[in-house]
Amino acid sequence: MKDKVLQIPAADIGNVVGFEYEKEEQPYVLQDIWPFQRTVPVREAHFTLQLPPGWEYKSTFLNAPEVKPIQSGSQWQWSISDVKALKEEKEMPPWSGVAQQMVVSYYPAGGAVPGKTFSDWRQMGNWYNDLARGARMRRRRLDSM
Repeated sequence: MKDKVLQIPAADIGNVVGFEYEKEEQPYVLQDIWPFQRTVPVREAHFTLQLPPGWEYKSTFLNAPEVKPIQSGSQWQWSISDVKALKEEKEMPPWSGVAQQMVVSYYPAGGAVPGKTFSDWRQMGNWYNDLARGARMRRRRLDSM
């Protein structure tokens, strides 16, 4: 993973800063999270999802009203505007519990991909349990030494 840091010249109060980035992934789980509320106000933000032909998606908005995307072929774009800054407070709930965000899951036509998509929490828990089983066994052996 790589991160880029922006140094904004003249980042004064009241100035508007715009940036754009593109992300190409081969994710382990077919899901993405768009956290569009931050500690600074957001004038306008866009999220574009491009899928192979025939693929489907399901989006869920947390702590925010649902926004319908604009579709063009196998590409969907969500746009939001005028999102207020979220003020961090001492002993506030976890950020993910209060910030506005969209969770989007995607899958090929006809259903789930084993180990990549889940229809419920039990299925995801079973997947994680199987994934972590080897690590837990190694840790138990190390702890008993």
